[in-house]
Amino acid sequence: MASPFAFLAQYAIQAPMLLIWLVGMALALLWWQRAPRVALATCVACGLFLLDALIGTFISVALPSMLIEQGQGSAQIGSAFALVGTVRSLLHAALWAAVLFAIFSGRGAAPAKQ
Repeated sequence: MASPFAFLAQYAIQAPMLLIWLVGMALALLWWQRAPRVALATCVACGLFLLDALIGTFISVALPSMLIEQGQGSAQIGSAFALVGTVRSLLHAALWAAVLFAIFSGRGAAPAKQ
């Protein structure tokens, strides 16, 4: 298993984004009464982005040493990372769709110009 320092170093590198996701969730909760659907989409997206960052980082740091300990070679490690990358990419696409929904939904028509 990778050293605790490796995990902490990776989380420290991601700290700005982790903070943004936490702030996004807090703002969504503060705005819940004004726009509940938008706030829900924002809160869910930010929460899942945060969870993905935490779990994805853990997997990225721990997976190589776990597979090496099991006797897996570089081809198998590469295949595992390809699978993890594909799943995370699909998740990110869905979460960005939720962010776009939050940005553009619930808007009334622009007032007519005279």
